[in-house]
Amino acid sequence: MKICDETVRAAVDSGLSSVRMDAAQKQAILAQCRPTVAVAPPARRLGPMRRALALAAAFALVLCLGGGVLAAAPELQQKLAVLGEETLQMLQPINQVSEDEGIRMEVLAAMSDGQVAAVYIGLQDTTGQGRIGPDADLYTPQVTSTMFTSGETVDYDETTGTAILRLTANASQQLAGKKITVGATSITSGLS
Repeated sequence: MKICDETVRAAVDSGLSSVRMDAAQKQAILAQCRPTVAVAPPARRLGPMRRALALAAAFALVLCLGGGVLAAAPELQQKLAVLGEETLQMLQPINQVSEDEGIRMEVLAAMSDGQVAAVYIGLQDTTGQGRIGPDADLYTPQVTSTMFTSGETVDYDETTGTAILRLTANASQQLAGKKITVGATSITSGLS
C-alpha cells in the first residue's frame, strides 16, 4: 500500500465516518453472520448533538496539536515538504540519529494507524564521497514487531546529498504508542 495524501485522507474519512445503528439493527446483522454472537447495548448513549460536538472538539484538538508539531520542528517540515500538508500534520517527529562509517541515518518522523507504520528516514554521506544517491535503498530494512517492511525513496536533495526514504511496515499487533526500532543490514545506492 502506497502512503500518500489520498490514501491517508481515505483512511481518516473511513475512520471518522459515522455509522449509526440501534441495538436491534446490530443484533439482526450479527444474527445473520454469526448466530451465537450478541452485542450488549451501550451503557451510555450520546445524543446526535453531543456526538457532533465531541467529534468537532476532537478534530480541532488534532489540528491544533498537528500544527504545533510542525511549528516546533520547522526543519522536519522543510525536509518532508514533498509529502504535503495533510500528511505532515499526522507525523510525529522523532529526530534520532545514528552514524556509521560516514553514513548518517536520521529517523525523521513516523506515524501509525494501528497495524501499519510509516517511518521516514534521511540518509546522508558525511564524508562527501557521494555514496548516497537518488536511488538509495535500505537492504533488508527491519522494524521491530513487524512481519513485512518495504522501503522507497521519496525525495533526494542534491545540494546536501540527502535521500529521504519511507519505510512501510505491517504488523500482526498494534504498533500505535509502542516504541519500535528501525534498522538495516546495509544500504544500496547506484546499482543498475
